[in-house]
Amino acid sequence: MIVKEKCICLKTAKQECHQGLFACGTQDGQIFIGHAYDEPTQRDADIQFYNIRYYESTSLLEKEKQNLRILMPRVESEKIHRCTVYDLQWMSQDRQIITVGADQICQIMDLEQQVILDSVGHHTASIKCVTHSEDESIIATGGRDGKVYFYDTREGLQNPTHSFTFTQMKFGSQSPVLNGKKAVGGSLQVPAVTGLAFSRNYLLNVVESLTEKITLLDVRKLSTAKCKKGLSDKIVSGQVENNYFTKLFNDTCTSTKGSSWIVVKDFKMLVSSTDHMNNYYDMTNLLGEPPLRFTGHKASSDFSVRSNFGFGQSMIISGSEDSFVYIWDIKRRTLLGRLGSTSHSFGHTGVVNEAHTIGSDVIISGSDDMSVIVWELIKSS
Repeated sequence: MIVKEKCICLKTAKQECHQGLFACGTQDGQIFIGHAYDEPTQRDADIQFYNIRYYESTSLLEKEKQNLRILMPRVESEKIHRCTVYDLQWMSQDRQIITVGADQICQIMDLEQQVILDSVGHHTASIKCVTHSEDESIIATGGRDGKVYFYDTREGLQNPTHSFTFTQMKFGSQSPVLNGKKAVGGSLQVPAVTGLAFSRNYLLNVVESLTEKITLLDVRKLSTAKCKKGLSDKIVSGQVENNYFTKLFNDTCTSTKGSSWIVVKDFKMLVSSTDHMNNYYDMTNLLGEPPLRFTGHKASSDFSVRSNFGFGQSMIISGSEDSFVYIWDIKRRTLLGRLGSTSHSFGHTGVVNEAHTIGSDVIISGSDDMSVIVWELIKSS
């Protein structure tokens, strides 16, 4: 699929009846909707479709070039942001999409009517991430201004019900002195909120740049008297500090450069770090053991490369700055392989920002090279 601009974020539809449907947000503010199972409507020599022969062993993924196939968008929306779309989420049984971007705007778009239902801008810097609770009653946005805003969908988005500012927390990473040094130029380095993910419908897991700290916010406490008086730190139910596992377990593999993304599914948490590492946590024993570490890909910049669970929760699928899509087996703790070509003879030619799995045999990836590629995995007999 040619998306005319750099594909910054990519999400697949949540409903099983909509399997194959996906949306991507681009650098110029557009949203493209496509379907991985659509037959090609156009041929183009720049974007190719490949089958990937999939082996159960760790030697995986030999390419088998097939006929050229192009996946074009079924729906092309109007430009709904003035600049980069950093994140989006499906909701309302895949009839709506929430989008956030560098223009500091959060919007809800109705896909059937192709109209903007709601549009708000309370952040004072780029909005980097958006999520909603399982019952979709709460929408949360996180931005480069170090804030998290909460919205009650039953009341609309015009007025956030609460906001949470990391700079107001005594134990927060946003202090005048970072790592023993003052910020360059005398100004504070403000860690951005780079990832949000709900678990158990009421616990919001937050990660930020510049630090590996994970903060857990209990949204049930938002309605308490103390929170209404502005004491937002009362909703903090726990934290995992940077050096916790180093001190307690002598963990020598602790990340140090900050986090760029977080995903939670069935009490398993995956945090993407900006030092070429994915950290896999068991939330039922969050502080009882170090996370599993998965490496091999390239991810050194904030807000680009994101990792996700794949094929249920058996694998991790990640983009990479070296143009490949990486696949790890969680149970075996091994890198199975990568999709792409060093010579760029096939696959992506730019940074792969995000990848997801569809069904049991399809991977979809979006890249800075202005394309979305669908990869079919064929298990060998």
